[in-house]
Amino acid sequence: MRIPTLSRIIATGETAPAPAASPDDAVVELRWATLPSVLALLAVHHWFAVFDPEARVWERWEVWQSQNAGGTSWGHVHKDLMRMDRGVGGGRAVVQATWRDEDARRIRDVLGEPSRYPNRDRYRAWPGPNSNTYVAWVLAEAGVACDLGRRAIGKDFAARRRDADRVHQPR
Repeated sequence: MRIPTLSRIIATGETAPAPAASPDDAVVELRWATLPSVLALLAVHHWFAVFDPEARVWERWEVWQSQNAGGTSWGHVHKDLMRMDRGVGGGRAVVQATWRDEDARRIRDVLGEPSRYPNRDRYRAWPGPNSNTYVAWVLAEAGVACDLGRRAIGKDFAARRRDADRVHQPR
């Protein structure tokens, strides 16, 4: 199976509709797109689209399979690797959830400290850590609940690891 390169993904133009207008307050959207080829049946890639009301710009935050692939990065954590509405090679982007006000502020605060993400220098498509592990971690750190769905492979990676560590600790 051939995984498309970043330049191939950008060239496909797979996008979700951009918001009609710039909002007045902070907004965070959780977006996802299917992966290329047969992987689309099994998994999706999640990321955050964040509107910064002071700068009046949208930002995209995600974990990518390659470190320092573009935009601004902290290992595998990337800001603005691609436009916020661009898919990842398997189809159009979908907006799964939108937060405003306090929830959006808490998510933005966590995203604003990317060096805190404990897996920023590690990536594994399965079982994680991956883009879905990152999204689940950000939401947990922000105290915001959201069901990522069964195709968000890696979303439970951190929880499984904590459980395994608890089981293996001496009593």
